[in-house]
Parts: sequence; structure tokens; C-alpha cells
Amino acid sequence: MTEFVSGNRYSSFLVRFWRDDNDAPWRGLVVHMATGERRSFASPERLLVYLLEQMETAVAPHYQVDTTNLDNKERLL
Repeated sequence: MTEFVSGNRYSSFLVRFWRDDNDAPWRGLVVHMATGERRSFASPERLLVYLLEQMETAVAPHYQVDTTNLDNKERLL
């Protein structure tokens, strides 16, 4: 997905969460509003980590995302 452009102060994303039924796990989708690019996630945690990583890469290089509480499956998605 397109990262924040260096020097920009913001980037817009549409974030969507759903589950297929009451017992199903939550899923997520991110759409970058400027490009229309989409990225799907099997867990809300991984989606949120992805957004934090986008911010870390572009806006705040000193900020590091802590993924220690995610299991291996979520880290790989």
C-alpha cells in the first residue's frame, strides 16, 4: 500500500471491520483514499499494526511499533 508521502502531515485511510457471523473472527480492510489501494487483514490487531507501521515509516522514524503481544500468525499477515 502507498505510504505517507514525506513532508505530508496526514494521509487518509478508510478502515472497515466485519465478521461473517457472531462466532467468526473479525476481519479488516484498509483503503488508501488518495490511491484507492486496498489491503485485507485476518485480524484487527494486524490491521492496526499495519497503520502504525505506515506512520512509523513516513512520519516518526523514532516511533517503534510493539508487536510482542501478537502471535506469529498475526505478525505474518
